[in-house]
Amino acid sequence: MAPGALALLAITFGGAPVVPSNVMATEPANHSTLYHSVSVEVNGEKRESQSRVLFSGPYAFSVPPKNVNGDQDNYLPVVFNLDKKCWYDFNERKWVSKSDWKRAERLIIERFEKALEAASSEEEKQFIREGLTPEFKITASNSTLTVEGKFVSYDIVAMPNISEEDRSRFYKYDRLNAIHKAMQLQRLPAGTQLKLDELLHKRNIMPKSISMTMNLPATELLNTPPMKLSFTSSFTLRKPTTEETETTSKYLEALPPFDEEK
Repeated sequence: MAPGALALLAITFGGAPVVPSNVMATEPANHSTLYHSVSVEVNGEKRESQSRVLFSGPYAFSVPPKNVNGDQDNYLPVVFNLDKKCWYDFNERKWVSKSDWKRAERLIIERFEKALEAASSEEEKQFIREGLTPEFKITASNSTLTVEGKFVSYDIVAMPNISEEDRSRFYKYDRLNAIHKAMQLQRLPAGTQLKLDELLHKRNIMPKSISMTMNLPATELLNTPPMKLSFTSSFTLRKPTTEETETTSKYLEALPPFDEEK
């Protein structure tokens, strides 16, 4: 697999979860679980993984994904406080506040802006511009919403019977997670994912499935050759199991309080 390919993919949809399509969505609830199963293909090479996000009140606990062999991928869990717009970093054992991630987000954007000035090819310049200020063309059919940019396109099927409470909570999580991934991977800004979330939320859509195709040019910025990435994923929201509820409670109880003054 080409260097940086999975990192590029991870930021493209913010690592948002997906899951078995045979589980029905729930009514809005204080506790719920969002499953994420994703199949990735990069230049013909495939990889699959599964992950979960456990919602409890204002918190979203992102469980590290497992690959198809059941092995844990190299990710730590993350707890997001959706109301305070912050998350707990288990590696550094501290809360990352909105002011913290705003500064880090600005540094990533500045790096892209400098790369735009230094880019040698027009195609790479267009790719960088799209990363900074993404623009999409939207086409709607009876069952699918197609969102197309210059280098990436999405075919999205909406999840039926989802309340605005569940939908709003999903997008609060997904926006924070996109920024978290951008900081973690230091590859691409979160702008593409944030723009997609904005478009879908405005249309009252929470995705049931997403098919994404990305055709990337060779870039000096990311040190990557031309590549084609694609993934398919499916989302399911349901009531948590007893094990999931206990796991969430264990992590939340162990967290230090968030100090907004820091």
